[in-house]
Amino acid sequence: MFFSLAAQIGALFAISICAFAFWKGGATERTFAGSYVLAWLASLVVQLQATPSVFPWALFAIDCVLLIVYIALCWRRSTWVVWATALQALAVASHAMNRFVVSPTTDAFYTVLNITQYGTLLALGIGTFWVWQENRIASQDR
Repeated sequence: MFFSLAAQIGALFAISICAFAFWKGGATERTFAGSYVLAWLASLVVQLQATPSVFPWALFAIDCVLLIVYIALCWRRSTWVVWATALQALAVASHAMNRFVVSPTTDAFYTVLNITQYGTLLALGIGTFWVWQENRIASQDR
């Protein structure tokens, strides 16, 4: 969970980006951040409560549900959501590869998941920044 400094820094990064999205983002950014936080909390609960045989399947299910939410948000035509959805699809594909095709090392598997989540958060941060700037310009034109 949050036993290492790297995990604490990652959690701070995720919380900061999601807080920024809730504060300055539009409806798409807030929905995206809310679903990200809910999936993150669900993953933490699964990590604490699930048995080792159930844990990978539960994470796979959480990531699949999150991918469906992101695909639904793509219909609002935000460019950054497409990038975040592609990264989430990579995470789901990594789960599928790990479960069904080949079994990479645990470190490699979790590295892919972590990198895709940092990319997803980066896309959310950039998208929120764009919306914030567009809203500032629109409010100055009034």
